Amino acid sequence: MFEYKFTAPAKKTNELWQEKTVHVLSGGFNIKNFDAFAVLGYLPKGIPLSLNFDTREATPIKGAIVYEAAGSGATAIKVKKQTPGLLFVAGDIIGNATQTTTVASVDKSNVAYDVINLNAAIGALSVDSALLSGSEVGVGKILKATGLSYADVTYKTGKTGVDCIIQAYEVKNKFLPYPLTTTQISEITSRFFVIV
Repeated sequence: MFEYKFTAPAKKTNELWQEKTVHVLSGGFNIKNFDAFAVLGYLPKGIPLSLNFDTREATPIKGAIVYEAAGSGATAIKVKKQTPGLLFVAGDIIGNATQTTTVASVDKSNVAYDVINLNAAIGALSVDSALLSGSEVGVGKILKATGLSYADVTYKTGKTGVDCIIQAYEVKNKFLPYPLTTTQISEITSRFFVIV
């Protein structure tokens, strides 16, 4: 038996989507790898989630956008500064549609960009391409988005629940805490109308 705590939608400066068009999946999902959000203190509303309906688990998908093109053998990848902040840490699985690897370390000391140091190269990366959370190291192992988190959920240790929306119209991508990539927009299908 897990404890499920629902946090009502927080007040935002900008509306993320048209609330009257939202469809929330029945029942909650345990947040998997919630410790990754301990530094923020909460799981933000609008984070893409990868759902496992058998285990009723929701894995938040972290993302980073490439700041400077990198060659096929590069392992030090410059990524754009993000708000509320880069979430990848050492040990995370990260990659693109081609390949995933693990994060060796993260350097946030530069004011213009962050650097994610990889344990192995994942191929050439172009400016503005996306790096996303992976399920395991290998080929084609990035997590696929099923929906979006419905509300802010305060961080705590132990099992914590989250609601997932699987439909919303007029999703304002630029206002999401971490804007969806082109691939993620296609993964959540026509159930979402995303304004890019």
